Amino acid sequence: MDLTSPHAFWLLRNGVGEVAPPLEGDRSCDVAVIGAGVTGALVVNAVTEAGFSVVALDRRHPAHGSTSASTALLQYELDAPLTELSEKVGAVRALDAYHATADGVRAIERVCSSLGSPVGFHRRTTLYYASTARDVPAMREECEARQRAELPCEFLDRKALKTIVDFNAPAALLTVSACVLKPWSHGLLASGLIVLAWIPAVFMLHRANRKRVPALR
Repeated sequence: MDLTSPHAFWLLRNGVGEVAPPLEGDRSCDVAVIGAGVTGALVVNAVTEAGFSVVALDRRHPAHGSTSASTALLQYELDAPLTELSEKVGAVRALDAYHATADGVRAIERVCSSLGSPVGFHRRTTLYYASTARDVPAMREECEARQRAELPCEFLDRKALKTIVDFNAPAALLTVSACVLKPWSHGLLASGLIVLAWIPAVFMLHRANRKRVPALR
């Protein structure tokens, strides 16, 4: 599946960014992280903060995979509503998943604030609106489920929604815990995190310099 067009938005806007040198020899480490996008960089940051040495490996330049096509919008909501997910995996696991993603947004905010330069992190309010009147009961139920779980969520009926937007919809869920950031602001977010973790040992492995990483299992 193609994750990006031939002209990814962040590459056009900000350029390649900081590029780490290829790995020139064998390296030993406690943890090898495969992938140097935003997810890989966050893993590197967490593992190095725990005191482990890390080697980050990627066949491309940092953040040239799906990160280069990121919408830059971070939300705690999952693809499946909380009510639907509870039916699939049980209430406990569904709540754990939703709370984990909410915690993740807050954790990314802390990481961004610790970097030496701004990465465009801002809190945002989001709306998830119902397409038809038939969706309203399920949306109200979803809101009540989130509120019981102490997740930020507010139900807006048609009248309340009309006071904040200029389109017509039967209802919507309002949340205040989302945020945006620029993966390519003042150098890549991924690069910023990797530079932050450079002291223990972080290197990039490009396609032209293939190395074998032996596994213990």
